[in-house]
Amino acid sequence: MGATIRIRLTAEETGGAYSVIEMIVPAHFPVAPLHYHEGFAERFVVLDGELEVELDGVKHKLGVNASAVAERRIQHSIRNAGAAPAHFLIVATPGGHEKFFYELIDWMNREPQWPPEDRKRMLEFGERHDSHYV
Repeated sequence: MGATIRIRLTAEETGGAYSVIEMIVPAHFPVAPLHYHEGFAERFVVLDGELEVELDGVKHKLGVNASAVAERRIQHSIRNAGAAPAHFLIVATPGGHEKFFYELIDWMNREPQWPPEDRKRMLEFGERHDSHYV
């Protein structure tokens, strides 16, 4: 699939304050469909390329050094809308969201396409990790 995910800081390493996940995704990659979280906020920080982040129905195009925050309970989606790879960080506050990504990495290595065709599996996966897909 071409996506690279690295866990940079875990909740354990930050005393529970936050987690940092680094991602590099290919052009036009659908990073995350519309969803929300009850227990944490996510900040997306673009290091290279561009992202389209939808927050509560409004699409924002983020370039290098730009960021956006999806507060708790705000519906959001993320995709690389550009023609080049996008390199970005996800900072989840408080920490713990790295558990989602540990399982996601394993799943993506086994899945022939992303997102998976079986939406029910995706919904169940999200629910286990406070990622409620809309």
